Order: sequence, then structure tokens, then C-alpha cells
Amino acid sequence: VCLKKMAKIFETNVSALEAELAKLIMQDDYDTENSVTTNGPRLSIQARIDSHNKILYARQANDDQREITYRKAFAMGEEFCLEAQASILRANLGTERIVYTASSSSKTK
Repeated sequence: VCLKKMAKIFETNVSALEAELAKLIMQDDYDTENSVTTNGPRLSIQARIDSHNKILYARQANDDQREITYRKAFAMGEEFCLEAQASILRANLGTERIVYTASSSSKTK
């Protein structure tokens, strides 16, 4: 939806309309992340704003799938970093000839 046309229909300027739409979109993002449910009418929208071209895009189902994919990739990256740090720590302990046993006691050879 072209924001310029929408602003004309609602008899407002484009920047005010864009700010109001941004509030509604951010409210939807907050509700989704925090699993907020309301009993009354929902005052939020699922959309994205192209601020450069002044266009409002409805959020598609594939956008949600893309977000899920990014979150999974990010989690895998964090897990990889933790495993890499643990491997480096084990290598450094081996270099210093420090042995760590399951009984939580450290021994030096």
C-alpha cells in the first residue's frame, strides 16, 4: 500500500501516518514476542514499512519462516562458539598438563 495515497485518504501527512503505523507494527512485534493476549480489539498490525519508497507491506507467512530460520541459525552459531571455547580450554589444559576428572579434583602430572 502506498503511504502517500493512504495519507491522502486519511487526510494526514505521510510522516505522521508512518509514525502511527510503526507504533502499531512494534506493538504487534511486542505482543508476538511476549505472547500477550488481549480480550478487546487488537490494536496492532503485521506489516513492514519501506521508509525509502513509502510503501506498507503486509507480513507474509514466509517472513515468519525466515525469522524462525534466522533464529535457529543464530542459536547454532552460539552453540558452535561455546563448543569452540570449550575445545580451546581443553587444549590449553592439555598443554599445561592439567587433568580434570569427573570428581571435580585437579591434578598436575
